[in-house]
Amino acid sequence: MIKKSFFILWYFFLFYGYISNSVYCQQLPSGYNVQGNQCSEVFIPDDWIEEPGCCLNDRYVPSLSDKKAGYALFKRHYLALAFPNISFENNEINKALKIFVSLGEYEPLVFCVKALEPLENIEVSIGDLVNEFGKIIKKENIDLRILKYFPLISKNKKKHFRYAPLILEKYKIISIDKWVTQEYWLTIYAPKNAAPGNYKAKITIKPANKEKKKLDIVVTVLPFHLKKPQRKYGIYYNLDKRWKGFYPENIEKHFIDIREHGLSTLTLYGIPQIKGKGENVELDFSVPGFTSPWPVKTFMEYYLNSGLKAPLIFIGLDYVLRIKIKSVFGYEMYSKEFDFVYKNFVKMLEGYRLSENWPEFIFSVSDEPANDPKKMQSTEYYLQLLKQILPGVKTYITLYGGWKGIDDGKALDQWLDLRCYDWLNKKLIQDTKKSNDQLWVYNGGSFGRNPAVDRFFYGFYAERVGADGITQWVYQWAGSLGTSYDQELKTGLQGWYYTYPSFDGPIPTIGWEGIREGIDDARYVRTLKSLISEARKVGTPFLMEKAEAAEEKISRILQNIDIDTQTEKRYLLTKSLAKNFLQLDLWRREIASEIIKLQLLLEGIK
Repeated sequence: MIKKSFFILWYFFLFYGYISNSVYCQQLPSGYNVQGNQCSEVFIPDDWIEEPGCCLNDRYVPSLSDKKAGYALFKRHYLALAFPNISFENNEINKALKIFVSLGEYEPLVFCVKALEPLENIEVSIGDLVNEFGKIIKKENIDLRILKYFPLISKNKKKHFRYAPLILEKYKIISIDKWVTQEYWLTIYAPKNAAPGNYKAKITIKPANKEKKKLDIVVTVLPFHLKKPQRKYGIYYNLDKRWKGFYPENIEKHFIDIREHGLSTLTLYGIPQIKGKGENVELDFSVPGFTSPWPVKTFMEYYLNSGLKAPLIFIGLDYVLRIKIKSVFGYEMYSKEFDFVYKNFVKMLEGYRLSENWPEFIFSVSDEPANDPKKMQSTEYYLQLLKQILPGVKTYITLYGGWKGIDDGKALDQWLDLRCYDWLNKKLIQDTKKSNDQLWVYNGGSFGRNPAVDRFFYGFYAERVGADGITQWVYQWAGSLGTSYDQELKTGLQGWYYTYPSFDGPIPTIGWEGIREGIDDARYVRTLKSLISEARKVGTPFLMEKAEAAEEKISRILQNIDIDTQTEKRYLLTKSLAKNFLQLDLWRREIASEIIKLQLLLEGIK
């Protein structure tokens, strides 16, 4: 009976699609407008040695039709790392690409072209998505990119590198050598006002020297919008005017890109210009302080204009303490004069923020202080002094001590509001909750290199540990001053990038897209929890029973995740994800099914 009712109500939603507008979202989604096209080619010195990549025995046996065509088309999961010699199963050939997506959600979809003969000047085109009632989601809602392999410096051998699947460049016409596999990456956006139902489109692949082939896309648009998460999602963000090959003029594009990937906050490294002598301290927010390309005032204007409104982590205070007060005033740390300048700086900074009606600044006086006993001492001292001056402000510290047997969270608890741990264990979670501090976690991601790890960390792992905030190093960060990312092999120092710089906007990595998918996993959970609460408010025995079953489903899924990860288990966990990433899809599918069931039952009552 319930199953029958479910399908009756599902077709009610499809009928809604029939009577709705025919075409959705003619304009390009803002997430596509801000991303760049191509990266610079990386210079590889002559004396560097390439390490072998992923070698797989190809289980694919070409069919007669594929041999005749000179190439084969394969479906591929976006979480599976794709190398040029990747192997396939025969049951992956020429299969329709299928995904489901909620309203207003971006969702990735991947296919591969394997060249059995050299393929020249391959054109790829995609048609509009059309549902069973003739309603259309325009092809402008589909972003097509090409996976690019990037040289990563070996961790174990000097002057060695390996090519890794990493960067997603904008689609262009390319050629593919014989036996090489090329991955194409689609991101599909379901407009917020689209009708639910099954949409279909064709991908046409046409090499200049071969016959064209087509692949089917099937996109199931679900009948709900995802709730925004209560959790804060952030990314470390800073650009330095001394870096070469970066484009600080793209700051607004960066912030929109961050917003469209589901993140709500970031760090603020920039500081106002500090001047003064003796007891006279002057701050100028319209002039860049130290090496920032733009003033704090400009940074905040772009932040707010992009739609970001959440509190920011003010990391710049760490630099003021370590370097700036001494370099400007000549005072030594812990001296009466040094402390006087410090107190005036934070009071003037907070006063200016309030006068501009900016979002809250959460102050960080140090980064990973447990790495150095002297740093731990100064962190404790200046946290305490900060709370004496401004007892109402919140404080944040990255806590790395657990890896060294140091309980830095407990040591700083009296003056600390946001504990940000490098992974967790049960005791750290319990102690943080008991202290009423916010629980944050950082650096559980892959630094852009593995989307399954990034998706897991930002999504189901964050849900399992009950994190109040998640953040990760870093949006873009150069390996060394004065060296652009495409010249980093000259220095042997490679930076960290979730996106790569280009003149027309940030170029996403596969890990950057994984972050968005993780946040979407959490949004699915949040949406289901909201419906559970709504069903309980209605209070009928039947709905109460269904709400209980849905809550048990969430609990059962999350119990699969080990929270004692501040050990070597962390690395076993990420290795396991590389093989078992499909579990993340299965969990999301289970939650989406529960959302539809509860929503339809509530709609039936209404």
